[in-house]
Amino acid sequence: QLTLKFDFLCLTEIWDSNLTFMAKIFPGYKCKYVPPKSSKCGGVALFYRQNYKVEINNDLQLNSNKDDIIDVDEIWLNTETENGIKSTIGVIYRHPKANITKFNDKFY
Repeated sequence: QLTLKFDFLCLTEIWDSNLTFMAKIFPGYKCKYVPPKSSKCGGVALFYRQNYKVEINNDLQLNSNKDDIIDVDEIWLNTETENGIKSTIGVIYRHPKANITKFNDKFY
């Protein structure tokens, strides 16, 4: 259990089998996640305080162009704290065999 109360916890390589465990060690948090797509390892998750507003934002997906797919697991979220502070958070996991040049090019 956490002794510090973070607003957000971004995790990669969550695997499907770890989600139940993680939900128990982060009481007071909700979770949005994307399971691994191309293998059993990978996946991403964002844990956030349960009183925050969070919406998935698909507009920022790196793999939005189906003709140029790279091997990443990702989730993008628009968030708002109880104090009204808004932000966008992305959690990305690039699988080790994914093309690093194509991955980097997505950010330019």
